[in-house]
Amino acid sequence: MQEELHGLLRCFAGCDIRHVYREGNAVAHTLCRQAYHCPGVWVGIVPSAVFEKAEDDRRGALHEREVVWRPT
Repeated sequence: MQEELHGLLRCFAGCDIRHVYREGNAVAHTLCRQAYHCPGVWVGIVPSAVFEKAEDDRRGALHEREVVWRPT
């Protein structure tokens, strides 16, 4: 799969790839978690946990992950 991805990336003049931690993509992470635990179809409603994360995004709330590196 990685080789296929590299081949596809060569088709673009320029491309940046970034890993986004779940804290930086909280709406998608919460939506996936809700879908996993509550199978079915949501019609006309948004689960409250997803709505809260979307509101955080709308307000520009930051959810940072602290990464600590200590040399051994």
